[in-house]
Amino acid sequence: VQLETLDATVLNNTIKAGIEVVFFNRVPKVGSQTFMELIRRMSLRNQFGFHRDHIQRVETIRLAPSDQVNLALHVNSYTPPAVYVKHVCFTNFTQ
Repeated sequence: VQLETLDATVLNNTIKAGIEVVFFNRVPKVGSQTFMELIRRMSLRNQFGFHRDHIQRVETIRLAPSDQVNLALHVNSYTPPAVYVKHVCFTNFTQ
C-alpha cells in the first residue's frame, strides 16, 4: 500500500508514549556500537540520561519472562528523558 501523503501523527507512535525513556535493544551487525556512541554523545549535549547494561563475559540475550519483568522495572526506574541500551532479544514491557 502506498500512501499519498505522510502524516507524522499517524506514522509515529512516539506521541502515544507515556514515558520519555528509550529502550534500545542492540542486535549484532547493525552498527549498534556506533549508534550507542552517538547516543552517549547526544546525551551529554542535550542533557538526557544515557544508561547501558554492565559488560559481561557471557550475555544472556533471551530473557525468561520474570527477567523481562525485572528489566522493564529497571528501565522504567530511570528519570526521563533517558536512553537505556542492552544487547537483548525482544522484551515485553506491557506484561
